[in-house]
Amino acid sequence: MGDGSLTFAIPVRDPRGVDDWSTVKALMAVTLDSLFAQRGPRPRVVIGASPGTDLPDLPDGVQVAEVDLPYRPLPAGEGPERWDAILVDKGLRLAHALAAGRPQGHVMVVDYDDLVSSRLTEVVAANPDAPGWFVDAGFLWDGGPVASVLPTGFNDLCGTSLLIRADLLKIPVDPSDPEHLEWIKSTLGSHKQWHGLFELENLGFPGAVYRIGSGANVSGAIGQGRRVLRAAKRPGELARHLKVLRLWKSVRQDFGV
Repeated sequence: MGDGSLTFAIPVRDPRGVDDWSTVKALMAVTLDSLFAQRGPRPRVVIGASPGTDLPDLPDGVQVAEVDLPYRPLPAGEGPERWDAILVDKGLRLAHALAAGRPQGHVMVVDYDDLVSSRLTEVVAANPDAPGWFVDAGFLWDGGPVASVLPTGFNDLCGTSLLIRADLLKIPVDPSDPEHLEWIKSTLGSHKQWHGLFELENLGFPGAVYRIGSGANVSGAIGQGRRVLRAAKRPGELARHLKVLRLWKSVRQDFGV
């Protein structure tokens, strides 16, 4: 059972595979501000990163787990080899971060550039034994003056969308043991596996912001997110989409930025 705490886990790609690391670093700093802007108990943050990664200034409560993986560029294209490489890399970074942090409450995986609701630790603290929650509603934002509301299905699009009680994840003590690789890849490599493994409740309010178009993402969902946001802002369709557009300045405080 959980102790009412919330740990955010951030898998960070190897900088050698990123064209503009300064942008990644700046976006990560904003994400960290969002994570620590909780109304409830202060969360913990664990980061899984390659040794020597240049990270932004880290607030108190952030733990960095060095993940010393051989550097291999992602295969080109959109085929199964590329996807498999993404699952392995992300899964191992998360597994090492969680093994180092050993959270006793709930865990939420957060992409380095996404934002989260400031209400999350309140929910976890009030329901420490709940298996977890999925973020059904959220926002898509490309850094501009408006954000697009996704009233349902947010968790199908964005990985920053699930809160799981840590003991249910059964994180291996030594993630580098090859016998755990398939489990790590299939369970931690993609958030879409978690719905079939855990009985999660709908969070019930917009729980995260999926920042799209930042340039260093590798997920194929980025293209889908861009299409949704572009459609919502198309002049000829504005009236039809007014219900799903929000001025960013009217919602940003809910996400700690």
